[in-house]
Amino acid sequence: MGILTLWNPVKIDIIDVEASRNYLSVIIQPVGERNTYLVTNVYGPKRMDDKLRFLDSLVDLRDRCIGIPWIMGGDFNMIKSLLEEKWGTRTLSKDSLEFRTFIDSMKLVDTDMNKGLFTWNNKRGGEAHVASMLDKFIILKDLMLIYQEVIVRVLPFGGSDHWLVLLEMKGIGIPRNRPFKFENIWLTHPKFIRNIEKWWLEDL
Repeated sequence: MGILTLWNPVKIDIIDVEASRNYLSVIIQPVGERNTYLVTNVYGPKRMDDKLRFLDSLVDLRDRCIGIPWIMGGDFNMIKSLLEEKWGTRTLSKDSLEFRTFIDSMKLVDTDMNKGLFTWNNKRGGEAHVASMLDKFIILKDLMLIYQEVIVRVLPFGGSDHWLVLLEMKGIGIPRNRPFKFENIWLTHPKFIRNIEKWWLEDL
C-alpha cells in the first residue's frame, strides 16, 4: 500500500513536504491567499505498538508546524468509540483510547458523517461480518468556525473493502461566535461619543 496526494497547481502552491511510512504531509497555500494549511494524508499501521508510535509521530509533526491550520484524513486503522464499529469485539482497545486523547489534546474535531455509515468491512458474511469507520477527516476546531460549510460524504462503493470519503470546505466567512471586546479606556477619549454617533448614522 502507498499514499498519494494530488493537487491542482493552478489553484494550490506547495510550500513544504514531509513523508513517513504512515503519512504524507504538505503545507499548501491557495493561490491568491495569505493563509497556509497543513494537509496530512494518513495510512495508519495495524499493530498496536506501531499505532501508538504513529500517534506520537503526528504529535511531533504538529509541534513542527504549530500555528498552521491542520486538515488530516485517510485510513487511520483506529476507531475512537464503539459507535464506529458494527459487530466485532465490543470493547475499546488501548489505541482507541489514545486516539481519542490525541484528538482532544490537539484541539481537533472528527468530522462525523452523521449517517451511521461505515467506511470499511471485512467482506465476510453472517456472524463473521465486521464493519468499522476507519477512514475519516479530522481538522482543527478553528476551521469549523471559519468555513461556512464543512461537509463530509462517503462516496459510492468502488469494489475495495474501503469506501472513499470526500471532504468539502465551502466559503471562508466571518468566524462564528467571535467575541466583542470593549475597553473602558475608550470612554476617556474626547472624540469617542462623536465617532460612535458618526458610525451609527453611516449604518442607517
